[in-house]
Amino acid sequence: MASISTIEQDSIKQKVERLVQKVGKSKAKKGPKVSSDELLGLFDICSCKCEEGCCSCPRDKKIPEKERAFVKDQRSVRKMFIGQEDKEETTRIQQKLERKRKSDVYTQKRKLDVDELFETVSSSKVA
Repeated sequence: MASISTIEQDSIKQKVERLVQKVGKSKAKKGPKVSSDELLGLFDICSCKCEEGCCSCPRDKKIPEKERAFVKDQRSVRKMFIGQEDKEETTRIQQKLERKRKSDVYTQKRKLDVDELFETVSSSKVA
């Protein structure tokens, strides 16, 4: 399970489409030549583009502390790589998401209970 927030799929699709158009123009000699580095390079699809130490992104877009060194490396020399799944971290994240889901369900149920109570009180005042 990835813990680094990424940009929307539509944005990724647009980046790829722009590169394809650029290559097409280059082949037709109507635009600047596309370098092999540009073709072989990967897109930075991380939602946080802030420099290290001064992130002003919303909490859900921030890069987790455990992932910052990896992202910094990927944006520069690219010596690190993704290894096997961290089962402990994945379990921790899944448990956190499950607690959030249960909390949301509980909150929604409480809201419905309050709405029903309000309707009951309102209808008894009318009668």
